Amino acid sequence: MSGPNKELVLVAAEKNGRVRLAHADNNDAATLKQFADGQIAVDARVVSDGHAGYNSTSLGERSHQPRVQTKAERREDDAVQACHWTIALLKRWLLGTHAGAVRPKHLQAYLDEYAFRHNRRRTNGVTRIAARVLESLVARPPLTMRALVRDTVRSRWFVAHPELRG
Repeated sequence: MSGPNKELVLVAAEKNGRVRLAHADNNDAATLKQFADGQIAVDARVVSDGHAGYNSTSLGERSHQPRVQTKAERREDDAVQACHWTIALLKRWLLGTHAGAVRPKHLQAYLDEYAFRHNRRRTNGVTRIAARVLESLVARPPLTMRALVRDTVRSRWFVAHPELRG
C-alpha cells in the first residue's frame, strides 16, 4: 500500500474462484490472524506472496507455502494470480460503477457487495432468488384471489385508524 488516498484490502481467493475481501487498517500478524480465522478454513493450504506477516502466528495450523517471485517468474506462473485479478477487477468495478467515489468508512460494504456478486457470477438458477421465485410460481397451480386473501387479517395500523378503511 502506498500513496495518501489508498486503503488496505486483504484478499483470499480459492482455486474455484470464490473470494473473500476485508478492509484493514494494517497488515500485521494480528490483523492477518483475525482475517485468516474468520475467512480461511483451518485445513486450507495457504499460498502467499511471502509477506512476513504470514507466519504460524497469523495462519495458525494452516499449511503455508510462501512464494516470493520476481516479475519474470510472475509472468510465467503467478502463484497468487487469482488475488491479483480480484484486485484489478475490484478497482475497475469501483471506478466504473461508483466512479471511484468510495469513502473508507463505506469500503467494507462495497467489498462485501463485490465479493457477493463475484462469488455468484456462475451460479445456476437454483440459488438465485429471482429464479427461485419464478420456478416456484411455475411449479404450482394458478393462485386465485380468494386463496390469496383467505385468512388475512387487517393491518394493525388500519384497525387503529378506522377512518382510513376503504
